[in-house]
Amino acid sequence: MCIHFNDVISIDPNSNTDEVKSDEVVEMFFNFAFPGENGNTPGSVNGHQFLPPIVAAYAQPGLVDYNCDACNAYTICECTYAVTIDNDNKDRVYQFVISSIGRGANWSHPVHLHGHSFYVMKMVFATYDSEGQLVPNGGQDTIDISCTDSNNFCSDAKWKNASWENGRHPDLNWHNPPQKDTIIIPSGGYVIIRFKADNPGVWFFHCHIDLHNTNGMGMIINESPNSQPKVPNNFPKCNSFENDVHFTILHSSFVIPLSMLNIFALTFSVIVLYGDLMISGSHAAKCRYPFKKIGDGCYFINRETTTADRAFALCLRRGAYLANLETLEEAMLIKYELQQMHKGISFFVGGRNINRYVPGGDWRWIQNGKMTKMTYKAFASGEPNGSHSSEQDCMLLYAAVGHGIYDNTCNHYLHGYICEK
Repeated sequence: MCIHFNDVISIDPNSNTDEVKSDEVVEMFFNFAFPGENGNTPGSVNGHQFLPPIVAAYAQPGLVDYNCDACNAYTICECTYAVTIDNDNKDRVYQFVISSIGRGANWSHPVHLHGHSFYVMKMVFATYDSEGQLVPNGGQDTIDISCTDSNNFCSDAKWKNASWENGRHPDLNWHNPPQKDTIIIPSGGYVIIRFKADNPGVWFFHCHIDLHNTNGMGMIINESPNSQPKVPNNFPKCNSFENDVHFTILHSSFVIPLSMLNIFALTFSVIVLYGDLMISGSHAAKCRYPFKKIGDGCYFINRETTTADRAFALCLRRGAYLANLETLEEAMLIKYELQQMHKGISFFVGGRNINRYVPGGDWRWIQNGKMTKMTYKAFASGEPNGSHSSEQDCMLLYAAVGHGIYDNTCNHYLHGYICEK
């Protein structure tokens, strides 16, 4: 027998729906989808592709860069997206409208909220064809929900019927609704949940499909920061995970790299003593995930398509730079690595033309604010072919010709990028 989720009831004796009945509900909309255009469609929440903080967000809140000021409803951006709820009132009820609508829907998402179980008050589906696919204009962004942006990214949604605002949806389930911490958001549809903000903490809110999560479909719910338990004064802090730590075993010459810390948990530093074996922490610039050691270099090959200028900034934010293929050997190693991926994606690297008026250009490697003149030319036949009237000032490993080196315009959302550090 198939039962619609709206007809499912809870038999948990501890459930108490009355705790989320309130005339002062704070309502928020969160769209989990892959919006974007021109090939730039990362996983996101409200158009924000999540960039994990580089410190433990709970233990060191003052060092977290919640850098989403440049984001708006009309753009797709990468930042540490966070929403602060319930600064003072622990009895305040929150209603989240979680959707997968607009441009970038076509997936259902199991969305998980850490720190709470919530009441599922309503699940609303889209219109599908006989094969279960969304029909054109069948999503709830054409029915119950209004997407205010012209791109239909649905990053700033609201109810079409203004009388439903602030928790006044007329058809919520008040008959023992199920209590969950994860709920499927149907493609093209939405789910309404309610909970009381009574558990101060820094909680991850994300799609539970790992591919979507790691692609940026998550965010932080920073709950009642003024009431969060203080971290003990002597609690060890590991600082930024971008400053790698390696462990040296005394009386031995080899090194064991520290695995990537869980940035949402309280971080730990460990000193282990066992006989004459001691492990101690020290800083080193080792290559670790998401970077990969290739030859003598350390690279992050990102298949997400973006512009060269944005790729330049994204590498900087990772403490890196767009890859400088300073020797022919290095270029060949990277080309071979890309060819083994068999993805058909071209990649920006850090070569730039600084003078369009010179025949063939004046190409330099850009690294940490310094320019280095190229010592070899490995452009493909007929390249570079930009000029002062045809701007092609960025360097690309072009997939269609075995990742040969081409010049390219810097403002196309068509290519991945390679960071180096």
